[in-house]
Amino acid sequence: MTARKAGRLIGMTIIGVVAFGMALWVALGQPGIGLGSGSGTGYRDSDLDSNVPPGYTQCKGTCPGGYFDDNIELFLGTNPLDPCANTTTANDEADDKWPPDFNDDRTANVLDVIMAFGDRMDTCQGNPQYLRRSDLNADTCITQADADIFRPYLLTTCQELFPDPDNDAFPTMYEVAMGTDPADACPDNPNDAAWPPDINNDTTVNVLDALLFSPVLNQCWPSSLYNPRFDINADRCIDQTDMYIVGKYMLTNCTP
Repeated sequence: MTARKAGRLIGMTIIGVVAFGMALWVALGQPGIGLGSGSGTGYRDSDLDSNVPPGYTQCKGTCPGGYFDDNIELFLGTNPLDPCANTTTANDEADDKWPPDFNDDRTANVLDVIMAFGDRMDTCQGNPQYLRRSDLNADTCITQADADIFRPYLLTTCQELFPDPDNDAFPTMYEVAMGTDPADACPDNPNDAAWPPDINNDTTVNVLDALLFSPVLNQCWPSSLYNPRFDINADRCIDQTDMYIVGKYMLTNCTP
């Protein structure tokens, strides 16, 4: 094989890998794609933020007084692994934790009602006023049904159930299961597994991390191919939910 042909082959291979990676990035960068009502491939509420005041009936899926499962939270853009804001200061954190708490101050009150529904009622996806964060049942329309889901939480507060000493939004119980360091939010070297979405420990989440899922995708414990490092929500299966969580951090980086 001539040097020119070899170079061309290498170039085509690189282009193919980049194209595949970019396609995967597009899919990962859209939490909620294909989720429909939020049921996904199975129900799991990793951060246990389904607690509601006494007198309300809880149910599987989303309904008034019901659960916010992982897929619903990914659709909304809230953190499915963390049930409550770290502080009571409004809007001081990178992402929301508790779906009814729209300003991230640990309390669901009239300010959240205004932010969520003020000028968005009866809007659907495609309308400029539609906001996915307010679509609590993930049906692509903001209606009375979403307000009914919010109502049981009005004037209630959330609780931080799981310690997260390194404040990387991945509680200790999940980091221990994944094998990442719960006291370190960013890798110091390629062998330092510290930040869960940074699979290759290079301090940046990008297509290289996404591509590493390929050999283990759809593997569940006790399969020999199951690797807990990729099981971001620690449900013993590596699936699209784990990839969506990583996708939330795509093209972000941490500082050691």
